[in-house]
Amino acid sequence: MKKDPYKICKNMDEIERLRVDLYKHWNSIIKHNITEEILLMSEELDRAIVNYYQKDISDTEIG
Repeated sequence: MKKDPYKICKNMDEIERLRVDLYKHWNSIIKHNITEEILLMSEELDRAIVNYYQKDISDTEIG
């Protein structure tokens, strides 16, 4: 799975999709010791969550 690690999440649906994707593949990742994949997915999810909440705060401050 090669995804752009700097992709910005625009909404909560994207965060949920990333979370589900991570957990859907969790057993396979562990079974095959795919540590790079799990790190990339976890980092992408973390960035998506941070970006979502930063956007939410910015929207609140502007509005």
